[in-house]
Amino acid sequence: MMKGSLFFVAFMLIISISAMASVTIPVTKLSKIAGVNLASGNEQEWAIENNNTNSGTVLLFLSAACPCSNSHVPYFIEVAKKFPKFQFLAIHSNINEGAKETKEYFDQIKLPFAVVQDNHSRLANQINATNTPFALVLSNKGEVLYRGGVSNSKQYGQKVHLYLEAVLKDLEAGREIKIKERPVAGCQLQREKI
Repeated sequence: MMKGSLFFVAFMLIISISAMASVTIPVTKLSKIAGVNLASGNEQEWAIENNNTNSGTVLLFLSAACPCSNSHVPYFIEVAKKFPKFQFLAIHSNINEGAKETKEYFDQIKLPFAVVQDNHSRLANQINATNTPFALVLSNKGEVLYRGGVSNSKQYGQKVHLYLEAVLKDLEAGREIKIKERPVAGCQLQREKI
């Protein structure tokens, strides 16, 4: 009996350790974002810390092929206009979407902020972005304040609770953020695994 119990404990310990090794712990702070600016085609860096905005940075992980991400485009344009004190950046990390179709898509939707090509999904892997559209809100010190869905719906406009907007309203008003993380309703982000 004792031998069986010891074997069971050892087995459970091995399973626990291997499970912990496979968990990706997302970063809690970013100082800059680097990637290819899809508009210019040039490598570029965007400051997160001390970026001369009063409020912080919003990273939106988007897809050129995901209908969930696409349905929220009017909302992204609207929220960027509503909160001009925030720096907005769209991040494209999907490895299954070709460069030509991606550039054409983002040229067509005309977001009022830069679109960054996240080559090799480095940023998506670093912060563990899982689906599109995925939002990450950072303070002007680079601290992660919110991560997750932009809304509770795959289709914008259908009884939507706007998580991203609620977070930005709290920050703008100087209130503590009521929600720090929410699930993402959308398409799985096809990341390059590291």
